[in-house]
Amino acid sequence: MSEQAPTNAPAASKPWNDMNHFKCRARVGNKPELRATKKSSVVNCTLYVKNEYDDANNKRVTKTTRVPLTMFGDKGMALANEVGKGDYIEVEGRIEEETWADEATGHKRSRLKLIASKYQVIQCKGEQQQAA
Repeated sequence: MSEQAPTNAPAASKPWNDMNHFKCRARVGNKPELRATKKSSVVNCTLYVKNEYDDANNKRVTKTTRVPLTMFGDKGMALANEVGKGDYIEVEGRIEEETWADEATGHKRSRLKLIASKYQVIQCKGEQQQAA
């Protein structure tokens, strides 16, 4: 009698089933913009993610990457109402590619953006200035 895998066993892992999970702590670069759509609300802003490392000469290097962020629904509305420019937040979500045609040239353009599912305020800009 041959043994068979149980019917409730997870499907075999496939190479295209990569995990798409993004988590970072960053400063909010602009006041979140809240827009209403037919289905829900959408919020857009930019995060400034800092990356610090030592170069080959042991000199400290800081690079900042701007990451576009989008958040939907009630969580997005809460983000727009609670967070302002300069606030330090932790965000989790997924990376998504946005594509469009350039109006002037017709060339295809694309960029990566973060579709946030949750956030947490770490420090408000006002708190930072009081601590200094």
